[in-house]
Amino acid sequence: MSDWLDVVGSFVIGGMVILIFANLNISISVAASENLFSGIVQGGLTSATDLIEYDFYKIGYRNSGNKIEIADSNEIKFYSDIDNDGVLDELHYFVGDSTTFTETSNPNDFLLTREKNNEIPAASIPVVYFKLTYYDSLGQKIDYTLLSSQSERDKIKTLGIRMKCESADMIDDHYEAVEWEKIIKPKNI
Repeated sequence: MSDWLDVVGSFVIGGMVILIFANLNISISVAASENLFSGIVQGGLTSATDLIEYDFYKIGYRNSGNKIEIADSNEIKFYSDIDNDGVLDELHYFVGDSTTFTETSNPNDFLLTREKNNEIPAASIPVVYFKLTYYDSLGQKIDYTLLSSQSERDKIKTLGIRMKCESADMIDDHYEAVEWEKIIKPKNI
């Protein structure tokens, strides 16, 4: 009888050990997937932020006229010799809505688009949040309703940018997210 108890006990203990290893394997697999998707999202956000910083620091470069044509919470159009070739370029950043962007399974993402000289979008970045804030020379926030006039847009001296990206696919009931926030003070406005 004691032999049967030993056999049954060893099966129970062996089964528990197998379950522990299976659970550990699943946990490691989920963590690896989260790290992979987080790295992909961070890499995409880093590329996008490098481009945004480069463009926004050059607002008004080699431009003696109006530097900013549109300034809103999720859209900006400005002029700059972005290529440093002596020709003034028009750059337009704007967002779409989540219903028009169906490339990913994430229902919250939409495209942040960068157009250069009204051509086919030069860059499109999937984001879940994008907001611009504008400040005057004293660091006071400028209300969006005032920015419809050129005289108010001429008061813009600093821009605040906040952006959030999420992974295209859900991992373990959530999307991997990365946020970025920056204050930019272009030299030429």
